Amino acid sequence: SHRLSPDAPVPVIEVEESLPRAGGAGLVATMLARDGHDVRLVTVLSDDRHSATLRACLDRIEVVAGPSGAPTPVKTRVRADGHAIARIDEGCAPPPTPAATDEML
Repeated sequence: SHRLSPDAPVPVIEVEESLPRAGGAGLVATMLARDGHDVRLVTVLSDDRHSATLRACLDRIEVVAGPSGAPTPVKTRVRADGHAIARIDEGCAPPPTPAATDEML
């Protein structure tokens, strides 16, 4: 960052790009599918706007999803000049234990 915010002495970060991607098991499944493996990801997914983005990231993978009962966790990594300077977590509280659906079993 090359400037400070006028309302507080903190750097102003200009968003140049945003790269949504799956994390955790979704990231592993994506990498395996990219390497040519047939992948079926059995998981739980929320029904919110972040879930729609996540589903788009998993479009090359067979996903068997049950309801999660919690918001989709989002972890935004803030980088400046190639260095991580912060991570912003949304909806990352421990979710309730989901029930398995027949399709998941």
